[in-house]
Amino acid sequence: MYTGERVTLNCRVGGDPAGWEYLWYKDTQGAALPNTDSSRTDGSSYTISSAAPTHSGEYWCRAVRGTQTFHSHYSDTFNLNISEVYTGERVTLSCGFGGDPAGWEYLWYKDKQGAALPNTDSSRTDGSSYTISSAALSHSGEYWCRAARGTQTFHSHYSDTLNLNISVLAAVFYFAKLTEGRPRASLTVDPRVSEVFIGEPITLCCAIRGSEENSSWKYTWKKQENQEVLLLVNGEDTSAFTLNNTEEADSIYYWCEANNGNTMIQSNHHKLKVTARPEAVLVLESKWTTVFPTERVTLRCDIKSSITGWSYEWLKDDQLLNKTGNSNRYTFTASAQSESGQYTCNGHLTTRAVTSNISSPITLWVKGEKPKPVITQDPPGAEVYTGERVTLSCGFGGDPAGWEYLWYKDTQGAALPNTDSSRTDGSSYTISSAALSHSGEYWCRAARGRGSFYSEFSYSRTLNISAPPQAELTVQSGWTEVFPTERVTLRCEIQGSSTEWMYRWYRDGQELPVDKADSSSGNGDTYTILSADQSHTGLYSCRGELTERGVQSTICSAVKLSVSTPPQAELTVQSGWTEVFPTERVTLRCEIQGSSTEWMYRWYRDGQELPVDKADSSSGNGDTYTILSADQ
Repeated sequence: MYTGERVTLNCRVGGDPAGWEYLWYKDTQGAALPNTDSSRTDGSSYTISSAAPTHSGEYWCRAVRGTQTFHSHYSDTFNLNISEVYTGERVTLSCGFGGDPAGWEYLWYKDKQGAALPNTDSSRTDGSSYTISSAALSHSGEYWCRAARGTQTFHSHYSDTLNLNISVLAAVFYFAKLTEGRPRASLTVDPRVSEVFIGEPITLCCAIRGSEENSSWKYTWKKQENQEVLLLVNGEDTSAFTLNNTEEADSIYYWCEANNGNTMIQSNHHKLKVTARPEAVLVLESKWTTVFPTERVTLRCDIKSSITGWSYEWLKDDQLLNKTGNSNRYTFTASAQSESGQYTCNGHLTTRAVTSNISSPITLWVKGEKPKPVITQDPPGAEVYTGERVTLSCGFGGDPAGWEYLWYKDTQGAALPNTDSSRTDGSSYTISSAALSHSGEYWCRAARGRGSFYSEFSYSRTLNISAPPQAELTVQSGWTEVFPTERVTLRCEIQGSSTEWMYRWYRDGQELPVDKADSSSGNGDTYTILSADQSHTGLYSCRGELTERGVQSTICSAVKLSVSTPPQAELTVQSGWTEVFPTERVTLRCEIQGSSTEWMYRWYRDGQELPVDKADSSSGNGDTYTILSADQ
């Protein structure tokens, strides 16, 4: 492209274009260009109305939508080179439009849309091109064209303006005289890029074209950086110059000057941007650094550069792996602990002698065997009752990130639906209200990598669900018929349970408080009436309770406790008479009528308790008293 020309760059994304807006960037992917030159409101085209050398450079675009919340990738780079036209150069302007070109003739105008230019410089009979064989300063100006047909009875619209600026080729150091038809020096660069990296070798070539191209030329190489012109090579025979030690710079201009003793000519300027070598960034796509046998590991190497065409090297512990190529991903299936180590990567440009910086390492630990999770239970213990809430938890040591858990019952076939789980990763399995059908063997195992890797199954956990047991009540004091002031002890227990139950007591269906007259042990399994009275008469029952688990046993069968006035003993003389003579045998009997209680009896004479002496005899429970040989 030449100065003064109109240039339009277009940007598009595939698919539905609705809603996209476009941003443009020049020489850097930093701040976007202002959209003042755009011919469309969405910015999909970027128009330079009159090109100047300052418009030269690298251009990118990218699309955005949704109030700039989503950006597409950057486009590939487009290099725009705007060249100046120098005196003596051959310049051709072309005019045309879409459709059938037959029958059209073209008219050319300079500086005003009045009289058409004579067509003496045109290389085509229809005038569609206008050629200036040897440019002069007077050729600078504004140019238009338009088409005509039908003996010029119909004219098209005028074209857009093209500004043509003819410059004098600078030769300020030698003051050479500009003459028409002089030779030209053309600078080319290998590789043909405008951005290079520190230390990248660059070869500049100076080619002579024109009438004196076979003369013996001497070449001088110069560069301009930060407004300072520096001499690199002076008067050498070779037309090529190689840069081996480039340093970082935003903008350096290189050119050559050729001199054959009669003529000095200067080449076009080539702008180079020298940047630091790109960084390689290693990403662990599989997310976790501790891996297990058969697990798939994927590493990705990202080169922080807009330049494409990289090949990649992969290293472990600074040793090159056999895996190289154009893919920026390295995938392997872990199989041995020897695969543990520090992994790094770097990139090589396939068409240039450029190597990125090596990435920071990622350390992988490959275990010798798959992990085996462990199941824990809440509440703990083997006894779980219907209606209880039970939670089984699955886990193992190490980083839990990325794992999801599967549960199995009675078979290691299909996993249980996760409807009872209280966590999104499934690490706990909760039964809200246990039923007998929940009894069985449970296993769990862990998975990660979207189900591509599974741990071993855990050991099984047996869950036994049973109905709450029934409490049993016993009267430890031995009898249910008691008398005032007697001490009565009741005991409540649940047979065959190792669980720490707490007990509640009831009389006639009402829960009993522990009052001053009564005593209950720490867990309430015994209930003692210290001194019975009539108010203690009633039906007594009890039940066990697991307070923290919300479980109650079945209530026991009730025991009736009766408190009554003590009965009166009746004394009879079994020998039949109350007047006896010496040596006679006398038998007295004491009994309580209507009572089944095993009474023990005591005997008294004149208010004094009688001992059972050698002369007297008393039965086992003392209900009879015998005088073996009466005396005074």
